[in-house]
Amino acid sequence: KDFNTSTLTTTWLRSELVLGAPPYAQTKGQVEALIHDLVTVLDTFNVRGVRLVYGGDIITEEEILQTVKRDSFMAVVSIVVVLLYMMFHLRSVFVAVLAMGQLLVTFPVSLFLYVVVFRESYLGPLNILSFYIMVGIGVDDIFVFSNAFFYCQKPSPVAALADDGTTSWAPEQSLARKNSWSVTRKHSTAFEGG
Repeated sequence: KDFNTSTLTTTWLRSELVLGAPPYAQTKGQVEALIHDLVTVLDTFNVRGVRLVYGGDIITEEEILQTVKRDSFMAVVSIVVVLLYMMFHLRSVFVAVLAMGQLLVTFPVSLFLYVVVFRESYLGPLNILSFYIMVGIGVDDIFVFSNAFFYCQKPSPVAALADDGTTSWAPEQSLARKNSWSVTRKHSTAFEGG
C-alpha cells in the first residue's frame, strides 16, 4: 500500500505464481514435484526482516500429509504408553495386549463402515483425531469392566445382619449376589461418574 515509484519499498507484497498451464490432469505429477522442490527452497528462505508466507492447494495438501506423518509417530508412542499403563493397572500383559488389540481393530472396522456402508469418500484431518478419542474411551471402558470383574472375585461390601443385630461382612455370599453388586457398581461408575 505504501509502494510507489519514488520509494520502491513496501511493507507488504503479494505475488501469485499460477501453475498448470498445460491441462493440470496431464502434468499433475510434474506440478507436484515442482511444488515440492519449491517448498523445500522456500522453507530455507531466511532474510532478516522479511517474513515469507506461501500457500496453495497442493502445498496445503503436502503440509497436511507431513503433519499426519509426524502425528502418526506420536500415535504409536501414545499407544505404547497407554499399553504400558494398562499392563500396570490390569496387572496382566496378556489382558492388556488383547484389550489394546481389540481397540486397534475398531479403526479398520470403522473405516470400512464409513467408506463402504455409508459411502463417504472424504476423510478429513478431524476424522484422524477420532483415533485419540476412541483409544481414550475404549481404555476407560476396559478399566471399568476390569474393576467390575475384580470386584466379583472378592467378597462384596454388602453388609449382612449378624445374630446380635449388628452388621458384619458376609464373605460367604452367593455368586449371584456378588455379581449383582458388581454390575450395579459398574453401572454407577460408567453412567454416573462415581
